[in-house]
Amino acid sequence: MNMNEPMAQKPPLEYIINHIFLPPRLPQASDDSIKNDIALCNCVIRNAKAFSKLNTSDDNLWNPIIRMLENLHTIASRGALDKQVLLDLALGLAKEETLVIPVRAQNACVFIRRLKGKTIYEMFEVDPPNEEVMATTGRLIRSFPGPALETVNGDAALAFEDELLAFLADMDIAMSETAPKTTKAKSEMAESRDTANPHYITELLPAIIHGFPESSPADVERINKHVRNEILWDNADEPWRRSPLWLIIRVALQTTLRRASVEGQTEYKAFMIFLLANIVSNDDDYLGLSTEILDCIRKKLARRLQKLADATPTPLREIGLASIGKAASVLEARWE
Repeated sequence: MNMNEPMAQKPPLEYIINHIFLPPRLPQASDDSIKNDIALCNCVIRNAKAFSKLNTSDDNLWNPIIRMLENLHTIASRGALDKQVLLDLALGLAKEETLVIPVRAQNACVFIRRLKGKTIYEMFEVDPPNEEVMATTGRLIRSFPGPALETVNGDAALAFEDELLAFLADMDIAMSETAPKTTKAKSEMAESRDTANPHYITELLPAIIHGFPESSPADVERINKHVRNEILWDNADEPWRRSPLWLIIRVALQTTLRRASVEGQTEYKAFMIFLLANIVSNDDDYLGLSTEILDCIRKKLARRLQKLADATPTPLREIGLASIGKAASVLEARWE
């Protein structure tokens, strides 16, 4: 078996639900791990493949998306970035395909989009600083991506890209310069509970790309997301945060679908309904979920179906309503 391929395995349901649905009661300590990142990737890949088979979906639209997610799985399964893996994946990018590269240690992400005659590089901060999250009531409004530049495809650009990928691999280590600081006993020290400053990726990297002779600012469509962030800890070394990989996946899906099709935004919303519904429909472990979580799942699915309204394809509406019905049946049995 190729260890780089996503494995068909049951995801840890509690982790998936906590980070995707954000129920009222959440953990009070970090559950971040490579194993959980792999489980999240597997969950999204499995559902993307199933969604692409619905008669309402376009294979030409979803095949590059699935490949993008599988490449992300390959990267995420290794933890720290591997230069050779990045080089191999970038070399294999076909036209209209995207490579998603989380630079975890720098709290940043880079998208490489291979287009006809050019390549676009997009960068953004993943998690905002604690102060920004805790000072906000409700959701943060964030714009994605951040800086975006393009280069003309050719041998020189490919050689330049190899150096950029090596730079990203080198940057995926904890650095004192980007670590947040706190003062204790009149001494400044690193604050491990806060997020790293991503300026090496969001400021230095764009400057490096801009210095390449055949580069220019890219005119890309940006999206605004109303993001729910939580920072929770109780007697723990590291706080619980919503999965940064889940944010990266959503941004990658939404931006890629919107640029690929005039119906891309509707397609993204439809897929999110399908994903949320199948987390319940395809796993009998939901029977053991708390009443609070089941009620949260039911309400979130109902809201998403209502938002998409008449644009919801009939097969998808039936899938969503069936999942809502399953959760409701369990709740009714408990209340009787």
